[in-house]
Amino acid sequence: MSGGTQRKRIGEFMQEKGLIHGDWIPTILEHAKKTEVRFGEAAVALGYVTEKQLRQVLVQPFKNQILFHLTPAFFPQVTHDLLPIDVIIREGVLPLGYKSEFHWFRTRKRLNLGVLNLEKGSGEAWVRANVDTVKAFKTFQILPEEFLQTLELCYGVDRRTLLDMSADQIDVNLALYLQLERRQRPRIKPEEAPKK
Repeated sequence: MSGGTQRKRIGEFMQEKGLIHGDWIPTILEHAKKTEVRFGEAAVALGYVTEKQLRQVLVQPFKNQILFHLTPAFFPQVTHDLLPIDVIIREGVLPLGYKSEFHWFRTRKRLNLGVLNLEKGSGEAWVRANVDTVKAFKTFQILPEEFLQTLELCYGVDRRTLLDMSADQIDVNLALYLQLERRQRPRIKPEEAPKK
């Protein structure tokens, strides 16, 4: 790239959006090279994404996303209980901690929110309407895998529990990610299963 700008590759962006896993990228690239099609077309041909999902990705500006890399071990205890777990799962939103910011000659407390989908906005809307102790917010996109790890390590909610939830109980992006992940796991035949 010239001029000091670097555009994100579509595979990286699709991974950040939770549509594909990083370990699927080499397979998609190999298929794209072999069949002489673009990355997105190869992902559709292999069944990793639908054509509709690919079109949505292509119309979004994917070079300037605000991405927050979440490490569950450092999840802030101060905001752990700020949101009910059912809201966290349904809206795809996590409280990432407070930050003090200077605003009009005063210091105010800002709540950083991590969301699975910046465009959706319902998670932030729910927090604005129901958390009256905070008036300022900043929203960041978080990766589905890091969201899931935080749910498991910090809130005790595992993937199996999430897979059993109905569509109105779980964020659509999270549900899609889990379905893709389940579909891509290798199936073990009963005779190949480890003996207990």
